[in-house]
Amino acid sequence: ELTNELDTLNKTLKEQIDELSEKNETIQIELDEKTRLYKQVQDRLDKCQEECYQIRESLEGAHENITEVDLGAVQGRTAIQLEAQALNRANGQAGIVLVGAPL
Repeated sequence: ELTNELDTLNKTLKEQIDELSEKNETIQIELDEKTRLYKQVQDRLDKCQEECYQIRESLEGAHENITEVDLGAVQGRTAIQLEAQALNRANGQAGIVLVGAPL
């Protein structure tokens, strides 16, 4: 009778071990899949960060160019105004000539 009880207990333990092994395998498969997905997401995040960096650099360059163009336009208008004033004085005309910004 003791042998039968031990056999039954052994079978039960073997079944539990098999069941736990299957669960462990399932968990490992899920973990591997989640790790793979995490790596994909991390790669995409890295690419997005690089794209953002490049866009920011491009925008900063464009802003600098616009600032230089605006400064050049102001300097150009100032030079034209000074020249017009000098011509007015030379011709005996008073007043200041204002040159507006182009549309």
